[in-house]
Amino acid sequence: MGALVGGCLALGAVLLGIWLANPRPSIARRVLPYMDEGWSPRSRHGWVRRVVAFLGALGSTTASVRARVTLLGSTVADFRAKQLRWALLSGLLGALLVLVSLPRGFSLGVALLLPAAGMLGGAIAADSWLTRAASAHRSRVVQELPDAVDLLALGVGAGASILGSLEQVANVGSGVLGEDLRRLVADVNSGTPLREALESFARRVDVTPVDRLVEALITALDRGTPLVTVLEDQAADSRDLARRELLERGGKQEVAMMVPVIFIVLPITVVFTFYPALMQLTFLT
Repeated sequence: MGALVGGCLALGAVLLGIWLANPRPSIARRVLPYMDEGWSPRSRHGWVRRVVAFLGALGSTTASVRARVTLLGSTVADFRAKQLRWALLSGLLGALLVLVSLPRGFSLGVALLLPAAGMLGGAIAADSWLTRAASAHRSRVVQELPDAVDLLALGVGAGASILGSLEQVANVGSGVLGEDLRRLVADVNSGTPLREALESFARRVDVTPVDRLVEALITALDRGTPLVTVLEDQAADSRDLARRELLERGGKQEVAMMVPVIFIVLPITVVFTFYPALMQLTFLT
């Protein structure tokens, strides 16, 4: 009986800890991400702004960060908070390394330099992670674009409007492009004109195939050009561009594959070839 009561109390404590660690977001928390900087101008957390300004002075500017986090559906404040966490964690690791190495004798300068270097490295690593995530997002958009444009052409050819076709493709899409199209459709449904929503979508993604697609759609809508023909041409162009990028990526990987061959396989082969002869000469001498 005691074990059952103890287990129930432990389970209750775990559930209480989970609830405290993941509280229900407030109304401000749900609304503020849609503001320009991600926090209220009257926010009492002034230290957040100071940390953001300091990190912006150290590394990437706020405009550069905003372009990347907007692509990923986040805010500058959220990324700066993550960057601060990475910097503090790296600084803590540096401090732990200093404490572990104290018996071996560390100078005061090195003891102070390691945590500071760890914090700087953590902030730089967070910015590098954001850059890689944005590049991967754009690459996946380029790969998924031809199929999405084909679906748009089918929808328009079946008699649906361009907005209706965009909604259908956004609903069936499961990749990053589907998420971007859902954001585009949400902007239109919230009152943004279709032209402005398309231009905002192109600026946010910032890849050449999307720029060409949006420019062709806007031109076709303004001049009354048949959209089916325009979409089919854009799908073919997007597929050709994706194929060229794939070939370029394969060429770069081929060069990278030569590094282990030259610096690992080839030296080992040379050692295995000449080692018996060297040993025989040594034995003879």
